[in-house]
Amino acid sequence: MFLRRAKTPSLHLALVSWLSYLLWLVACSGSPLGSADGSGGETGNASSGGKPEAGAPSTWTKTMPSIANFAYFSGTSSTIGPRILVRGNDPSTRISSLHFEFLDAEGKPAVIDPDGDGASESAELDVDVPAGQPQGAFFVALQSAPRFDETVQIVAVTPRDTSANWGERKMAFITSMPLRAEGQDCDADGFDSCTTGTMCTANGATESPRCMSIAVVRSSRCNGAPVIVARSGAQSVSGEAAGTSAWDAPSGCASDERRGGPESTYWLRVTSETPSITLTTASNKTNFDTVVYVLPSCTAEPQDALGCNDDGEPPSSTLTLRDVHPGSYLVVVDSLDAKGGSFELRVTVP
Repeated sequence: MFLRRAKTPSLHLALVSWLSYLLWLVACSGSPLGSADGSGGETGNASSGGKPEAGAPSTWTKTMPSIANFAYFSGTSSTIGPRILVRGNDPSTRISSLHFEFLDAEGKPAVIDPDGDGASESAELDVDVPAGQPQGAFFVALQSAPRFDETVQIVAVTPRDTSANWGERKMAFITSMPLRAEGQDCDADGFDSCTTGTMCTANGATESPRCMSIAVVRSSRCNGAPVIVARSGAQSVSGEAAGTSAWDAPSGCASDERRGGPESTYWLRVTSETPSITLTTASNKTNFDTVVYVLPSCTAEPQDALGCNDDGEPPSSTLTLRDVHPGSYLVVVDSLDAKGGSFELRVTVP
């Protein structure tokens, strides 16, 4: 079954059940990216209408959507399958969709039969990319199901613009994700990975992303987190989940396939024994799918959470803590959408 993030582009009706689907579209600014082959992406094969055809006449220009970076990475665990990442240029804001083809080692359509019933699933997938994004670039990530790479060895992708013109078709062979050490430059979109205990983040708006200690990043963010003092009645704070992710929701509270979204943190200061405290993001000011959890300290891991909730009607989450002792607790408003967004957190003490 496909899993979709809230507020993501729609898929064509012929969905394939073997791919757990996550679509991240990132609004990028700045100068256009280079092409996937380093040639600058000014010309390439294209066709108009129908399906993309290899060797079609060269009809598109540098103003059309083009693929800058494209990778197909093998699975990282037995529960999370391979990832497909596409980053491209869209200088004239004409991107409409991406057409994916899943191929075997010989470049032929892969035979995909995840449930072993003898009925093969479709080896093609169309992903609609929303219009109205800031001019510049787009980013799409597909998270596949485990064992997907047993039959799919090659992935091809072709961009299509709003006039039904096909851009240049690109192919990616399955490979291992490059690994970066602490202090090395890294790619914030996930085209490489940092070593265990580190994460890819930028230390300031003007610096390039690099691998930094997760503990150091968390400590810095905790030190700057606003404080909410629990008191009788209701109080609300507005915030934004943005940037890179330093925390993830505890396993079992939210889908493992929807990890890596940005978050925002607050200190909840409780000054006396309190029978219950309710935290909720249910508000018309919340514009992304949230998950809320509370940690006993900044150094605690997500599995040590005192409570977690992702069961509210999207995008809201509502969590009630019982018999809360005096102390300071770290409240994490996490995003199940890759981009995050704005939210309102209401804290109520009866």
